[in-house]
Amino acid sequence: MIPFEGDPASRNRDDDMVVAPEGDDLASRNVLTAHHPDYLAWYPAESDVSIRPGWFWHASQDSQVKTPAKLLDLYRTSVGRNSVLLLNVPPNRAGRISDPDTAALASFGQTVRATYGTNLLVPSGGSPLTDEQLTSAWSPAGDAHSGEVVVQSPQPVTFDRVVLQEDITRGQRVESFAVDVWDGTAWKTVVQAGTIGYKRIEYLSAPVTTSKVRLRVLGARANPHVAKLGLYKAP
Repeated sequence: MIPFEGDPASRNRDDDMVVAPEGDDLASRNVLTAHHPDYLAWYPAESDVSIRPGWFWHASQDSQVKTPAKLLDLYRTSVGRNSVLLLNVPPNRAGRISDPDTAALASFGQTVRATYGTNLLVPSGGSPLTDEQLTSAWSPAGDAHSGEVVVQSPQPVTFDRVVLQEDITRGQRVESFAVDVWDGTAWKTVVQAGTIGYKRIEYLSAPVTTSKVRLRVLGARANPHVAKLGLYKAP
């Protein structure tokens, strides 16, 4: 989210950008309204990083290629934080991608597909939160800015990753949320965080097994449209 003031057609300068105070959420209400904007326009953030220490290939850096584990962490902290990951992979002097880079990318891709390829939360009868359609979303009734929904799986599932997505064709709205699991006697909160945007990936400290999950939107700028709630298990 980037706030603008005045005529939107005339606003295209670096000083329109708002920098969040350290520790504050870039999409928090305080940051977005600090300059008293007339309206908000959503733009995807971009995270630029190289697979090597620099942007160009050097034979001496073959041993310094980012590991698959490091690439996976970059994925979580960029794509999993509502951003686009632009990963620089420089060609060598022969115009090809070197073997260390290729091996790291292949392993990274395999892990992403193995982890996030199948949503373990697939309720009987379907749900807009699990149908993999961005514009098919759950919203609290009555145009409310907060609310909760329970999704039940036919069988217990074990997971250690939670993925959420908003229908960003309607803008980014969620400001805070929580995900709870039913332990057989009570609800237990496993995730509580701020904004969602296009995608939010949360890691759990340990795997959890349940057949019933509750999403609570605690605050939003407008009636939220949550397109996805996914449960996944790292291989």
